[in-house]
Amino acid sequence: MKDLVNFILGNKLAVWLLTIIITVSGIYSGTRMNMETIPNISIPYLMVMDVYPGATPEKVMEDVSIPIVYEVLSKMFKKNRKDIVEN
Repeated sequence: MKDLVNFILGNKLAVWLLTIIITVSGIYSGTRMNMETIPNISIPYLMVMDVYPGATPEKVMEDVSIPIVYEVLSKMFKKNRKDIVEN
């Protein structure tokens, strides 16, 4: 390890050239990559907008939003509503 540190400190030009070569080759490889090899990363999400005239935000959350979340999660994971609440 000590030899590696001494080499790096003594040969800064070689280290810079190696860094540039690695960076350029990485950029080149990234641009040449086929779309089939790049994974499709999409985070599933669901947005529900509640309308509950005359209710406070807390009341809407308790009466509408939380029951919807429980039902959606129970359908997604095929679990009982009680299991979701306990976890």
